[in-house]
Parts: sequence; C-alpha cells; structure tokens
Amino acid sequence: MCAFTFEMSRRSTALFLILFLYTAQLIFVFGEVVTIAVGAGAVSALGMFIGDFAGIYSFAKCKFFECCNSPWINKDVARRLQEEVEERLYGQHIAQKIVINAVRAHISKQNPNKALVLSFHGWTGSGKNYLTQMIAKAVYKKGFKSQFIHFSVATLHFPYPEEINNYKRQLRSWISGNLTQCERSLFIFDEADKLPLQLLDAIVPFVDFYDNVNGIDARKSIFIFLSNGGSNLIAQHALEYYKRGLPREQMTFKELEELMQLSAYNEGEGGLKMSRIISKHLIDYFVPFLPLERRHIIMCFRDYLHSKNVVYTQEQLENLADQLSYFPKETPIFSTSGCKQIERRADFMYAEVIREQHFLASQYNDEI
Repeated sequence: MCAFTFEMSRRSTALFLILFLYTAQLIFVFGEVVTIAVGAGAVSALGMFIGDFAGIYSFAKCKFFECCNSPWINKDVARRLQEEVEERLYGQHIAQKIVINAVRAHISKQNPNKALVLSFHGWTGSGKNYLTQMIAKAVYKKGFKSQFIHFSVATLHFPYPEEINNYKRQLRSWISGNLTQCERSLFIFDEADKLPLQLLDAIVPFVDFYDNVNGIDARKSIFIFLSNGGSNLIAQHALEYYKRGLPREQMTFKELEELMQLSAYNEGEGGLKMSRIISKHLIDYFVPFLPLERRHIIMCFRDYLHSKNVVYTQEQLENLADQLSYFPKETPIFSTSGCKQIERRADFMYAEVIREQHFLASQYNDEI
C-alpha cells in the first residue's frame, strides 16, 4: 500500500512539473520573455522524477490529442469494417468481400511484408470514396478526420505534367514525413487516372517489400487509388450478365481483376499507365465497383432520408429515383451518377415538403 502511494505521489509530482514547464513555455511563446525562478527543491524533484517524465508526458498528451496507438487506432478494425460495409455498401459484392479480407489480413499482422495497396476502379458514384471512408472509420477513432489520413486529388495537387520531377520529390517527402508521424497512415489518391504519367513510380520504395526506406518502415500503412479507369469495361461486363438473365451477384473477382489490371496499365495518358507499381506487381488488389442499378439508388435514398429522420413513402423514393439518369440508352438500367447526387436530390425534396407544410399551416391559421 505504501509503495503504491509513493508511486502515485511520484507520478503526480512529475505530471505537475510537466504542466508547470508547459505553462512556462506558453508564457514565453505568447507573451513577453518571463524569467521563472525554479528553486533548488524543484530542480531536485525534476532530477528525481526525470525517469517518469517521458512516459507520463506521452500518456498525458495521448489522453487528449490523437496519437498513433490505441485508443486512437482501433483494435477491432475487421469487425468494424465488416459491420459498416455489410450494412451500408450496396451493389458491390466483389469489393465488399475483397476489401474486408484484405484489410483484415493486413491489420492482423504485427509485421506485414509490405504496405497494403488497393486500386478502386469504377463508375462515378459507385461507392469508391464511400468505402474508403468506411476503412478510415474502422481504423481510426476519429474516422476521416484523423490526422493520419492523407488525401490528394490529382487535378488539384498535381495539375502540371511538366512538373513531374518536382512532384516526385514532393510526393516522396510528403509520404516520408507522414510515415514518421504514424506508421499506420492511410494515403488516398483520388482521380488516380489523372495523375501525371509515371508520377506513382516515386512511391514504389514505400509499397515494395522493404522493411526500411531511409529509416522509415512503411509496411503497416495503406495506400488506396481511386479511379474511373476501366469503368466502361466493368459496365459492359455487368450489362452482359443482365442481358443473359444472370444475377450480377454471380460475377467473380477473377473475371474482372485481369481486365482492371490491363486497363490501368495500358489505357489513358497518366495515372497507373506504364507504371512500375503495376509492372512490379505491387498493387495487391484491383477492386472493381459495378455500376449501380435503380434498386440500389432507392436504397441510398432510403438510408439518407432515414439518417435525417425524414418520414417518406415508397412512392417518394420511386419519384426520387426517377429524377436520375440511366444508361445505356437502349437498356437504361445503370445510374450514370450512382449515389453521388442522392443528398442533393433528397434535400431538395425535403425542402419542398417543408415548404408545403408551412404553406398549409399558414392557410389553416388564416382560416381560424
């Protein structure tokens, strides 16, 4: 009991000193330089408890600020991801299975052989960004707001092909710096098909089978590329199933994987085209996202309205789905925008309902 009390006293004193010195630092930074006289007793105490300083400082910091460990990095990632995906991702049975298993296998290893690299391909609004957000939510306590998620958009961050050499240097520095802060970082490259040609060669060392890249271990990180590349091939394959009267759920990953890989390597003018990251087989999975059908669109509307506590009818859901465009022209079964316009369309309907209710209420009051 005495030993426990003494230990708690030591830790309390050390924590007090940390807060004291931290306050002193704030005074120095934000105000005038202030001379703080620290007595011999305080100096002696600081020396006595210096062994506790680092541990308690780290504990205190991570109690209030995000750190690269538990509880900020979730422990039950696979369960969280599976529950979220199975409940909220529609029409993507292939992506669902591949991504859940890939993330589960990667996270469960104490020392993976390499970083997990996923390349998401498919039509606009099919769920590529949505599934990426689910992964972030499963891995990090703060979800997509985590400081360990690093997001780049090709047309915003790498708009000029002639700057390719500068971009490569910046990209390597960006990845290195972020991995230094957290080895469990998540890197997302949106519009990957629009990246300057061979820019992604710069990240090869970080996703290859190295346990050390200039003192940095990237093996626990995750890289995700989001691309519209290959979407026509995927849509054509899905259409063939529809014409043959086969349920899309019978489509397999094996049927589409090679199509995605060949499309990414050979098509377009940039992105993954002719990239070493493909030729060296460093992308673990090319994940196809199927174009969404009307029934999936209705599910998206239903979920969004439910999340806003909006009371709706099946007829309203059908009317909302009718407002979207579908392709191909001769057999319009796939949504051209997927679930991307769901929020805007639903909000417009909800605003109309509210306006109508207010109008009826005002008429009723006038009559009274």
